[in-house]
Amino acid sequence: MNEHAHILYLDLDGTLLDIREKYHRLHCRIALDLGREPLPRGTFGARKRSGAALEVLLPDWEEAARAEYSRRWLAEIERPLYTRFDRLVPGARESLVRLAPRFELVLVTLRREGEELRRQLRSLGVAQLFSRLLVRGDHGGAELTKAQLLRLTVPPDERGSIVVGDSEEDVRAARALGSPFVAVLTGVRDRAFLAALGSDLIIESVAQLPAALQSALPSPAAGSRGSLKAGFP
Repeated sequence: MNEHAHILYLDLDGTLLDIREKYHRLHCRIALDLGREPLPRGTFGARKRSGAALEVLLPDWEEAARAEYSRRWLAEIERPLYTRFDRLVPGARESLVRLAPRFELVLVTLRREGEELRRQLRSLGVAQLFSRLLVRGDHGGAELTKAQLLRLTVPPDERGSIVVGDSEEDVRAARALGSPFVAVLTGVRDRAFLAALGSDLIIESVAQLPAALQSALPSPAAGSRGSLKAGFP
């Protein structure tokens, strides 16, 4: 029997990492390369957080330019030139350390560059805190969703689980597992968007996660395994 009563599946970008600088720098680079005026940081961030599709994010761009923007974004977002601007969300490492005795911590990410991801986690000093890394890039070129990635990599387990993330992709992963979803507001979507998705709990940042889970979950004891839904609003 695993020593941890529950599994905590954690998203990376926007949940554990502050990606705002990276995102805006890449946006500016691509826009300038394509001869366009970049969006101001505040406008760019607000549109992204409201869940804006490219047509809304870049309404004055023609379709071909938006398609090239999307292609460039996917090609460059995981390069060290941009990942070097990632920073741990304040309190993220401390939260992981506090959660580790009670939860098995599993990172779930759609990043394509597994080697760069692992280098980054080591550099940030958090690699050793995860029991497993579920990375899309470890599955060749398959364009997997997080739900598909979990179905491929998560064996049957009687323990209860919780998914923590910042986007609709993470919500779908939680639904695929039948797990509660805890949304954080440090990422790519705002409170209204996450609430509309049916998040079970919304917190400001992962720094609040230990206290939030302490309130929502039963104390470690016999019979505390299994579904955790009842502890959430």
